[in-house]
Amino acid sequence: MALLLGRGGLIRETEELNEDIESFDALTITRIVNGASNARQALAMAAFGKGQAAPGYSLMWCVKTSAKREKALTWECRAEYKGFARTTNPYKRTIRTFPDKTRGTITINGPLGPYSQEIEVNESMVGVTVSYILNGIPPTGSVSYPAFPRDGTVAVPTSRWTTITNPLETLPFGWVLDGIEAEQVPSTNLHFVREDYVYYQQYKPGSNSFQT
Repeated sequence: MALLLGRGGLIRETEELNEDIESFDALTITRIVNGASNARQALAMAAFGKGQAAPGYSLMWCVKTSAKREKALTWECRAEYKGFARTTNPYKRTIRTFPDKTRGTITINGPLGPYSQEIEVNESMVGVTVSYILNGIPPTGSVSYPAFPRDGTVAVPTSRWTTITNPLETLPFGWVLDGIEAEQVPSTNLHFVREDYVYYQQYKPGSNSFQT
């Protein structure tokens, strides 16, 4: 703890930063203040308020405050901030793959003529989750529509169904904004947003498909 002098009511201050490789970073600043008769006054003396930017961090915002009385007029005040500690890139992303299994029957043109074959299709889908801070309204109206991940695309598997006739077509296909999760800071327009993008192949076998 560093002793702070010359700031009215503030006795000392500590700071703890936790950087997360996958999601938002967390910063906690604790200030001991003297001279407050209640918790609200103590938080005001500590200069803590929800939605405020963290001192020295342009992309971290206060999401929680608390005040605990230590003595008659002495309080321990704490502010928790969320965001990005480093400003080189305003996005963090996680890349994932997951299986997509479908069953069906297709017609195969064999040497002795066409015949029906029951199949199970095992394919891997690719997804990207992008986390960022938005001062505004999350784009929920864009969910289920084509969209490229905000921080750039990644490699996806090549389609294996280029030789079938009458395939089942996926709409929309390509990169699609699959879902949005947004946590709003009360009384502000700040949102901590996570967007999920999935790459859908255009074609897959359907019930009327033919394999040549």
